[in-house]
Amino acid sequence: MGQEIASLSAHIDAATHRMLECIRRFDEAGGWHEQGAVSCAHWLSWRVGLDPGTAREKVRVARALGELPAIDRAFRSAALSYAKVRAVTRVATPQNEDRLLEMALVATGAQLERLCRAYRAVGASEAEPAPEERSVRRRLLPGGMVKLELVLEPDEAELILRAVQRARQVRSEPHEEPEDQATNVSAETCRPSAADGAVRLAESFLAGHPVSGSGGERFQVMVHLEQEVLAADGQWAATLEDGTGVSAETLRRVACDCGLLGGGENLNIGRRSRSIPR
Repeated sequence: MGQEIASLSAHIDAATHRMLECIRRFDEAGGWHEQGAVSCAHWLSWRVGLDPGTAREKVRVARALGELPAIDRAFRSAALSYAKVRAVTRVATPQNEDRLLEMALVATGAQLERLCRAYRAVGASEAEPAPEERSVRRRLLPGGMVKLELVLEPDEAELILRAVQRARQVRSEPHEEPEDQATNVSAETCRPSAADGAVRLAESFLAGHPVSGSGGERFQVMVHLEQEVLAADGQWAATLEDGTGVSAETLRRVACDCGLLGGGENLNIGRRSRSIPR
C-alpha cells in the first residue's frame, strides 16, 4: 500500500508538470484573453475552479519553470514534488538553480521551505530597499467597516495628521435633534476621535471646495434600498454601489439633507426631493 501511494504521487507530480507546461504555453499565447478573462489566473479560477490565490501561484510556478531547465526536468521525471518546486521557484535563478536542485533532492518539503525562506530573507536584506510608492488603498473588513491605508512622504503624513487633529477640535454647530437622540448625540460628539476628525476634514473640504454646482450635485453617494429595507434586527439596511453594507447610523446622516432619487410606490416623494416627508 505504501508503494502504491508513492507511485500514485509520482504520477500526480508528472501530470502536474504537464499541466503547468500547458498553462505556460496558454499564458504566452494569450488564450485566456481571447475568452474574455482579465488574466490567465482569472481564467483558471473560472475554467478549472481554482481559488484566485492558488491560480496565481500556478501561473507563477509555470512561468518560473520556463527559465529553470534543470528544475523543470527534475519535476517532469517526478524527482521533485510540486510542493518542493513551488518553494524553490521563489528564489531560484539560472545562476543558482543547480545548487538549489541538489538541496531539493535530499531535503524534505518542510526543510526546503525553511531553507528557501531564509535564502530569500538574506537576499532581501542585502539588496537595496526599493522606494515605496505613494498610494491610497481601500479594504472592506469582515464586520462591514472600511479600512483606508495611506502611504505618503513623512512631511505629507504629518500634514494629514495635523489636519485631522485640528478637525477634532472643531465643534459642530448645534442643531435640533429629537429628544430621544439628544443624549446619544451629545455623548458621541463630546470627545471626537481621530476617525471623527478625518470625517470632519473630508466634510469640510467637500463643503468648501471651489467647483461649480451645489454641494448636493457635486458629490453623490449612491445608497440602494431594496424593497425589503428592514434588516433582520429591525434596523434600516442598504448597500453601496459595490455591495458594501450601510449601517442605520450612516443612513440617518445621509438622509439628513441629501438629494433623494425615488421611484415606484415605496418612495412616494416624486422623482427627486431634498427631504423625506414625515
